[in-house]
Amino acid sequence: MAKTSKRVDAELQRLEEARAKGVPWRQWGPYLSERQWGTVREDYSDNGDAWNYFTHDQARSRAYHWGEDGLAGISDDRQRLCFALALWNGKDPILKERLFGLTNSEGNHGEDVKEYYFFLDGTPSHSYMKMLYKYPQQEFPYKLLVEENKRRGDDEKKLYVMYDQMYWHLTYGDIRHYDPVSLNPGMRNYTVYIDAVSKVFASTGVRVGWSMGPKMILDKMKAILSHVGAWAPNGEQKAVAKFLYQTNAINSFLAHFKSEVEERLRRIYEGFIKIKNEGHAIDAVAPEAGIYLTIKFDLVGMKTADGTILQTQSAVTSYLLQEASLAVVPFYAFGASDNSPWYRLSVGTCKKEEIDEMLGKLSGALKKLS
Repeated sequence: MAKTSKRVDAELQRLEEARAKGVPWRQWGPYLSERQWGTVREDYSDNGDAWNYFTHDQARSRAYHWGEDGLAGISDDRQRLCFALALWNGKDPILKERLFGLTNSEGNHGEDVKEYYFFLDGTPSHSYMKMLYKYPQQEFPYKLLVEENKRRGDDEKKLYVMYDQMYWHLTYGDIRHYDPVSLNPGMRNYTVYIDAVSKVFASTGVRVGWSMGPKMILDKMKAILSHVGAWAPNGEQKAVAKFLYQTNAINSFLAHFKSEVEERLRRIYEGFIKIKNEGHAIDAVAPEAGIYLTIKFDLVGMKTADGTILQTQSAVTSYLLQEASLAVVPFYAFGASDNSPWYRLSVGTCKKEEIDEMLGKLSGALKKLS
């Protein structure tokens, strides 16, 4: 018999402790519902209309009688103390505290949760639990989902998901890429994949992409593309299709490419955190995937050496370019508010030997502000 792993042995020990010794391993667990609103548990209506008696819109300001809900929530086994996530993308009118979905009368195919959430792993004792929740950076389409599905008849399809996975090879450390269909095969008929080699083979200059999804949708995409003039030449497409079968060459290239990109991302990230710890109003998000670093310059209202007040985020962007020779793309270019202090920094053309110089210029520019 094969030996069990140390992790399995440890979990078996926890379960035995719970069974034989009453150790309360299961006292805490994922007992918190993702959705308590619109359920019969909270229905006190005269006509049994649970959906309309307690709506999602009411949930943020109305107390439940018989339970609670939350994102990635845990509670004790009597649900006397509950913990869950509260998220905000800076765009939504409300905090994201619970799952959103359509009621039985709103959905053209009945009730339906309109969220991406996946339970990935967990132990029977609840000593380890792992969940993936995907929250959009742009405003959550509460109104669109209700109005569009209400407009569609029973004989029409649901809304489709367009899934951009062009960065799925470029993950670092323990970060893994997940896609909707692998996690939930039922999404297969409603997911359109957009993929390309333009990121993982960025240094080659090749720009060939492809898509996968329901035939009806792809046929319509082909019809549109037949009228588009700017796309990769036929020879380049065929060459890429043939090259993709050379897995050893691809894996060898990606191993080197990823290590080079990750080194640049981490060095710049660590440099930003060091400057932040010196007292400057900047920040950065630890790199997980892609070729971009998410950074923050909260400098509006500060005064330059010549006495000029940086009154807008646009002025901050210009100051960074002029004083630190740092070209970054503000998030408002992607739809964020004009006063968002967040930026995207690309390492696509960054040379390793210039990173320290770049960080030094940035630090010097920030020291000139008061």
